[in-house]
Amino acid sequence: RRPSPRRTGATLKQEHTLSQALLVSPHRTLNPRDADFFFVPVHGGCYISRFTRPTPRHNLYVKPRGGAPILGNAHYRAALDWVRSRHPWWNVSGGADHMFAFPHDEGSCVAPIELRPAILISSWGRTELGPRNSTTTMGEHNWYNRRTLPLMYASYRCFEPGKDIVMPVFTSLSQLATSPYVAEGMPRGGAAARPAPKRRLLFHFRGQILRYVPTYSFGIRQQLLGLYGCKTGKEIANPKDLVGVPWCGPDVVVSDRHTTNYLDEMANATFCGVFPGNGWGHIESPLLLGCIPVVVQDGILTAWEDVLDFDSFALRLPRAKLPRLAEELRAVPPERVAALQAGGRRVWERFTFSSLGLAEKRRMCGGTHFTAAADGCVPRLGAPGGKHSQAFLASSAITGQDAIATLLQLLRARLLERTSPERG
Repeated sequence: RRPSPRRTGATLKQEHTLSQALLVSPHRTLNPRDADFFFVPVHGGCYISRFTRPTPRHNLYVKPRGGAPILGNAHYRAALDWVRSRHPWWNVSGGADHMFAFPHDEGSCVAPIELRPAILISSWGRTELGPRNSTTTMGEHNWYNRRTLPLMYASYRCFEPGKDIVMPVFTSLSQLATSPYVAEGMPRGGAAARPAPKRRLLFHFRGQILRYVPTYSFGIRQQLLGLYGCKTGKEIANPKDLVGVPWCGPDVVVSDRHTTNYLDEMANATFCGVFPGNGWGHIESPLLLGCIPVVVQDGILTAWEDVLDFDSFALRLPRAKLPRLAEELRAVPPERVAALQAGGRRVWERFTFSSLGLAEKRRMCGGTHFTAAADGCVPRLGAPGGKHSQAFLASSAITGQDAIATLLQLLRARLLERTSPERG
């Protein structure tokens, strides 16, 4: 069965999408002796967050049992025990070629310590040795408990560079329609998403801040709000009215208030903030909308940071420079801004799950709203637009070189390194 592009919405669907994609991958083998890597689909993110309720039946708030972290830890351990008892392959490599996904906010912090040799896939690249705190504000998801900590990977660390992998957070297929890159690739007569805007804002960050919870986001988002946040609480309906208004600064937007203009604001910004929250922050939306990510999270890697040429499309600033964020960004030369924007254009698709879009396009070819063409299929003239239109799938910008393809390319590179004669 091919992966369904309709599995949209929840960010924790990363593992589900990945496991389905690998099931139909041409690189999959049914002979374990031919396998270079073993992916173990546990769906622990769904289990921890009870997305499969009422089955499995469990209560995240049962304090004597430790809540979600202990339940999740035991869930993964049960999967590992099953793999060890039914197959010999874990023992052959000591687990070094086995992969487990942890899409939850704090990634593989809650992994069983027995998985330390394995490749752990998450969106949380906290590299600190022996971290002394959980970052979540949800008590039922707090894994830092001295009694149970020895059971967890976090007793060692949450992410090991060079072994573990930081993948993008799952983004829904419909979010592709918001990208100016997708609009630019639409065939003549197709339904373009939006024209590429002239960027009027220097910096944008709008999201949950929890200003009265100092441990949230390590205090980074709260510090940012104190430095650049909206002082009057006034909201502006039209993003065009942001220009020249001394609201969050003439060209800086920092707010924890909801707005329906969120995507328009981000598409009008040159730089967009990427900060931790309860765990991972979002680098995906800025890249999708052509905004240069500005990452401020010391000791925490974001998606593909140690895989791609990160400096070619994003900026990383130490937290110590946060008070001078605006000055730092204004000092970036125009040619450097242009180079970063060009870099983002080259890699944006690797932060999406666009291959689901290609699967959907193949389903729709020959359907009511698509017609055959030399490049596969394109939307018919007069095809319905709007929120649920799939016409944007005809964009030539959607190539399938997405997060799943990047993961497979990374694994191939590791395999070549592993088998290199120079390594003896």
